[in-house]
Amino acid sequence: MNNDLEKLKGFDYKNLDVSSVKDIRDIPGIYDISEKDRKPSKGGFIVIIVLYCIAVVVLMAGVSQNIKTARQNAACTELVTGVCVKEYQGEMYFTNRGIDANNRVPYQDFKYEYEYGGKKHTVMGRIKTENYEPKVVGETYGFYVDPRDPENVYIPEAMNVDVSGKIITYIGGFMIVMVTVMAVTRVLKSRL
Repeated sequence: MNNDLEKLKGFDYKNLDVSSVKDIRDIPGIYDISEKDRKPSKGGFIVIIVLYCIAVVVLMAGVSQNIKTARQNAACTELVTGVCVKEYQGEMYFTNRGIDANNRVPYQDFKYEYEYGGKKHTVMGRIKTENYEPKVVGETYGFYVDPRDPENVYIPEAMNVDVSGKIITYIGGFMIVMVTVMAVTRVLKSRL
């Protein structure tokens, strides 16, 4: 660096025609010194590392929620029958189906009463009636319960109400992709 300073000291800046300089980098020696002294900011890399950590935590939270839901459903091994005691039919709106009338999906909410271990229990569920036959009040239907916790049930045709695990997983994956893009962009800019 002393060599560069000597070069700058030796340049006759008094006779430099400033009107001919379009950019400060055109002044002899200035750009060379600024290139050598330019160091990538460590703060930016720390932010990227922190964001990666947050994204991984969010992704792992979503995955663990999905595993928990799968384990709860897998624990429901005892087949029981319940009586449909209540039903309601309506329409849900799904924006991912487009803006025409096809974004309305018929559904049915239902309530089963069932007996397990000498006690009466109730469970509610929802099905898309475009995929399944509607439930009829007074009819009996089969589904699965957890023998250790009869309140935990698995109705195969019912919509999974708890989709939080999937949403959190998607958010975590999106965050990882975005942080990766930021890191690659930063590395490429520092090499230019």
